[in-house]
Formats: sequence, structure tokens, C-alpha cells
Amino acid sequence: MDADPRDLRIQQLEAENQILQAENQSLRQRVRELEPLVTQLQQRIEELERAAARQAAPFRRQDKNKKPPGQHKPPGRPPGHPPAFRPPPTQIDEDIEMRLDQCPQCGGPLTDVQPCEQYIEDLPPVRPHVTKLTTYVGTCPCCGEVRSTHPLQVSTASGAAGTHLGARALALAAY
Repeated sequence: MDADPRDLRIQQLEAENQILQAENQSLRQRVRELEPLVTQLQQRIEELERAAARQAAPFRRQDKNKKPPGQHKPPGRPPGHPPAFRPPPTQIDEDIEMRLDQCPQCGGPLTDVQPCEQYIEDLPPVRPHVTKLTTYVGTCPCCGEVRSTHPLQVSTASGAAGTHLGARALALAAY
């Protein structure tokens, strides 16, 4: 007796159904494993988006990283550390003394007047270095008009256009 083709088809479908149910079960297990990771990553994304939109400076410490007040170190230098300050200059070009003989507001007498010394260091005034350069123009019977030059010379112009900026001034302007 021959097998009914419908029975064979039913057996094929049942075998395929078992395979698909096993695959479905393994995929459900994989989803259960991945759901906590997805939740964790979504929380991390929200945290980063909040941090990016926060008004505070980006270098501000988060609350979990802050030290409690008892662990803060005291301000200033440690005891016994040598002080650091600019020493008074050795050369003094100008000495100005502003005496205080009476009260500047009411003009009354003063007692216990103490001097307060200050040193003001400033850059010296800079005067431009001016060089007068004299070159000559002549005529050669073979070459025609010739002129002398100098390495500092920027241009051959003379007269109203004869004042030029030097190499340092041009370099500073270019900078």
C-alpha cells in the first residue's frame, strides 16, 4: 500500500514545525538575555544626552565623584613652605615720595604715620632705530642708467616715497 501524499506532507510540516518551535524558543531566550543590556544602554544614552544639554560647565564634577567637605584640603601653602614673591629691584631709576603731613579729607593732624614702599617696574620707552641710506644713480656709457644698492634697501623709491619700514617692522606687521 502506498503512503498517502497528504500524510507525507503532514509529517514534513510537523518536522518543520518542531524546528521552528526550537528556533523560536532559542530566540526568545536570546531576547531575555539582551533585554537588560538594551535597558542599560538606553539609560546610558539618556544620561549622556542630559550631560550634553546641561547648563553647567563640562568640567563640573558629578555628585558621585565629589569629595565630602571633610576630605577637602586646606587652602594656601603648607606650613613652613617658603614664600614666593618678586624681590625688590636692585636698580631704582626714579624715587618719588608722597608725604602725608595732614588728613587729605579734613586737613587735620595725623599720628603714627608709617611709610608704605612700592616698586613699579615698567618697560622703557622704545624709540625707532632710523638709518639714513644714501645710494647713487649714474650713467654708464655701455649699460645706461645704473644705481648702487644695499641689503637693507627695501625699494629704490626716493623723494616723497623715500621713507620705508625696515625688516623688523615689516616682519611685525606680517606677524
